[in-house]
Amino acid sequence: MPAQPAPSSENLLLGKGQVFFDRFDGSGLPTGLKHLGNVETFEITISDDKVQKYSSMTAGAPLYKEVNRRRTCTLKLVGDEFHPENMALANMGSQASLVQTATPVTAEAVYSSTFKGAYFQTKKLGPISAVAVKFGATTGVLNTDYAIINAAVGLLRILPGTILTGAVTIDYTPTAYSTNGPAVISGGVSGVVQGRILYVSDNSTGPNLVVEVWRANISPDGAIGLISDDFAQMSLTAAILDDSLAHPVSPLYEIRYAA
Repeated sequence: MPAQPAPSSENLLLGKGQVFFDRFDGSGLPTGLKHLGNVETFEITISDDKVQKYSSMTAGAPLYKEVNRRRTCTLKLVGDEFHPENMALANMGSQASLVQTATPVTAEAVYSSTFKGAYFQTKKLGPISAVAVKFGATTGVLNTDYAIINAAVGLLRILPGTILTGAVTIDYTPTAYSTNGPAVISGGVSGVVQGRILYVSDNSTGPNLVVEVWRANISPDGAIGLISDDFAQMSLTAAILDDSLAHPVSPLYEIRYAA
């Protein structure tokens, strides 16, 4: 709803809404707004760094002058949806799709000798098929000498009870992936993640708002709990950048009230 003349309880805000992010490419160009999914925290903080001068003319030394030296505007976002694009943001990473052929792999080296009870993973992603684990020149027996723990990720184990010895190798056939391959996030490789932020509210009560940040640097704010007893979250902070050239009236961000 639109804002009401004050005083009015209709102006009390209980906020809900949707957040979008347009990640700029290496040339600073937009790649399109993407929905960040369920974001349960969207907060704006303005911090002023002030220089203060106190009077030396009286014993009380009152404040004589105060000047704002610099201003920092930041956003805090806490999201719940671990989509690959969101994971790339939270890990300061880049996103790609896995590409591999289904060419059979022969004698892929695992261990230089047999380590009973040890786990290992194939270099190519699964689901894997036509598996044969060899101990020296002898091919092991499935569920006697080795076990396939998770074929989807190529995770196997040398069973503790095997009597075979020697260097361990594996033959298998991976799954082919081209344009439909699983997402792969290269973590920590992006020095700067920059983009545009758009927030469109759908408040439980209070005036509805549109917040638009023209340019901001995104960075992670805290740990990502991949193992937890509750729904995991990812926390991001956004340093709002000056964009006076393109938006001289509102160089940092703009808050618009719904009609």
